[in-house]
Amino acid sequence: MPFLVFEVHDGAYHVEVTNSGYPGLTLETTPINLKVSSLKRDSLALLAIYDAMDGVNWTGTILGWRRDTTTPVKDWTGIVDLGNRISRINLPARGLKNEVPEEIRDLTKREVIDFSENEITGLPDLTSMSRLASVNVSGNKLEFDDFGKILISSMQ
Repeated sequence: MPFLVFEVHDGAYHVEVTNSGYPGLTLETTPINLKVSSLKRDSLALLAIYDAMDGVNWTGTILGWRRDTTTPVKDWTGIVDLGNRISRINLPARGLKNEVPEEIRDLTKREVIDFSENEITGLPDLTSMSRLASVNVSGNKLEFDDFGKILISSMQ
């Protein structure tokens, strides 16, 4: 039987399997929530970061983000695009404030985050980000508890 590929969109999916040799038998999975990884998803995650972290007040020259809708995502300030996916976010000393939103985990190909020398007050659990090699959040308003919950989660 050939494997059929359809255009896939975000949503809840399930699979039903039947066999004409066993009429009345249907195997069905529980629903699976699917998020399609793409540059579009990456850009939505970046905009969530911008909105949650007081992006309108970031300092220095900021290209793209919500300030300039004509600049391609790969050319936004602090963004490195590797093969149509975001691989690095470099925003040191830009005035980022508040907690890093959970949407950052949607950047599944990201390898490096540099949010150093800002005013960040909290981090989400980043342990599911298997490609993440480096996170620099030095010089922020973080406390040990912000890292403790991440460390405990990674040991479980």
